[in-house]
Amino acid sequence: MDLEQLVNEEDMEELVASGLSHRGISEILCDRFPGHRGLSERSVRRYCEKYDIHWTSSVETSELDRAVSQAVDKLGPTYGRKTMKGYLSSHHGWTGIGEKRVGRALQRVAPEYHEERQQTAARRANPVPYSAEYFGHKLHVDQNEKLTMYGVTHVAAIDGFSGCIVQTATMPMKNNYVIYDQLLKPILLQYGVWDQLRVDHGLEFVLMLYVQEQLEVFRSNRQRQCFVQSDSKHNHPIERIWGEVNQRVNFPIKAGLNDLVDKEILDLNDEISKFSVSAVAIEISRSASKLWCLARHLPVIIGQFVPEDQPNYENFLLHLKIMDLIFAPTTSVEKIDYLKHLIREHHSAFVELYPNHSVTPKMHYNIHIPDWMMRIGPLSREWCFRFEAKHQHFKRLASASNNFINICKTLSFRHQHYMCFQMIDRDSFLDQAPSVQNATEIEKEDVETTYNISFSNTSAPVFS
Repeated sequence: MDLEQLVNEEDMEELVASGLSHRGISEILCDRFPGHRGLSERSVRRYCEKYDIHWTSSVETSELDRAVSQAVDKLGPTYGRKTMKGYLSSHHGWTGIGEKRVGRALQRVAPEYHEERQQTAARRANPVPYSAEYFGHKLHVDQNEKLTMYGVTHVAAIDGFSGCIVQTATMPMKNNYVIYDQLLKPILLQYGVWDQLRVDHGLEFVLMLYVQEQLEVFRSNRQRQCFVQSDSKHNHPIERIWGEVNQRVNFPIKAGLNDLVDKEILDLNDEISKFSVSAVAIEISRSASKLWCLARHLPVIIGQFVPEDQPNYENFLLHLKIMDLIFAPTTSVEKIDYLKHLIREHHSAFVELYPNHSVTPKMHYNIHIPDWMMRIGPLSREWCFRFEAKHQHFKRLASASNNFINICKTLSFRHQHYMCFQMIDRDSFLDQAPSVQNATEIEKEDVETTYNISFSNTSAPVFS
């Protein structure tokens, strides 16, 4: 049953009028109708848009205009819709008024001031305008310590001209050598020396500044200072990325760990627990390949702390078995049949254990994997990780070039230059001609029996 069959318009209007967000309404409906699909935040938003259901403030338009007019007379023409909304919230307690509505009120009450704000660009400029002349001019480095209590610290470096994040590093705690080894050293080897390094006054960057000072003779412009230490608020090109990093990475992880601490599942006074939590949280913050590595080693790290026959943990171990069979270098018909059984068992248990979560598309794709393994053999020969690694090169170029007029031509041109450099730089590059050897035949009899065929050519690679 979909959302329209479960909830009528009156009930939805009552939920919206209570001040709940679409996400909050979705959570209430999931608790009210467990096991039903189509109750996501997106479905609630579509339902409200279809039937024109939206929350309205209790403040009348005339009352709002009167309050805005008094505020303009008192404060002058400089307050825009955002600052005026904050003023109204603090002085009148109107927290539910939207910025667009406040902006329309300002336009009605003082149209000349509104036009003046629209024409001038002074309000969009920083007190001290930022400027970087070229890629390699300024390198901004900063650390993020939102998860420091759980042994996770992020350090990132961004180019001031292009906004390209050239390198990131994640470590248990701030450390001079680790920051140099995992952040600055790879940057120097891949890109070269930046004309100016910009950091805050933290002692964790002392080694980086020393290396930058020693390499200042290799800079393209020696007239500038080789490094500048300033307050964090003046290091804004790197500070601006942390909001999205916190929203996407740090806050979800922190919420889960805080919940485990509140339930006394984690004891941060225990050194082994602290080390394990730090190792797990660091790997979760990283890329897909490292997350896969974490999944393989997670039972070794926390397995001793999980109660025996815990259903959620058993379902996770079942998922690891499925991964082992899918990525195995060899396979057989019996293993493929066993894989079908494990996938069916895992998905059934997942639906029972997590009734408020929908089955993801990737879980649906798993159903078809055994059939494809029967057709083409082990999937580790066909996976796309190498293609993704190659794609990383183009994504870095697209961000660093800062040119989107003809991005396909730009990337093709840069890639041909890169390949030319690779072929010239390595003497043995052209000498290493690819060679194809006969594949080892494994479980060929099973295939012949299943499909009622015979292989006359004994050198044909089957399930190699």
